Amino acid sequence: MDNSILRYNLLSSFEQKEVRDFIDFLFSRKQGPSETKQSDYKTRILGVSTWSEEDIKLLAANQII
Repeated sequence: MDNSILRYNLLSSFEQKEVRDFIDFLFSRKQGPSETKQSDYKTRILGVSTWSEEDIKLLAANQII
């Protein structure tokens, strides 16, 4: 552990922040997804636009080959 602390102290402040952010990320994954994260993800996925058949016909008609 002492070796890890020495190596950490050799990093720049930006690199140290990246290490801390990565550790926070690992802990957040360990806790599992929260209900709000899952509902936010579902809302974003449901909000993805889709093309209708009319849109596809328009694109095909205007395609230059």
